[in-house]
Amino acid sequence: MSKLLLEKIELVKDILGDDSFSLVIGEIVEAENQIDEKLEDNILIVFQQNSPSSSACRT
Repeated sequence: MSKLLLEKIELVKDILGDDSFSLVIGEIVEAENQIDEKLEDNILIVFQQNSPSSSACRT
């Protein structure tokens, strides 16, 4: 997520305070962070499996 978008979300959360909408924004950001971490892990695994050096080791 871009830095500008994160700053806008933080601004909205600050304005809304304890409003339930603010809590939803926080949950969305947390869920997105978890998804990003999983994607990074999967990309690394796929890259390692498809890299020439890893296939050379298997043959």
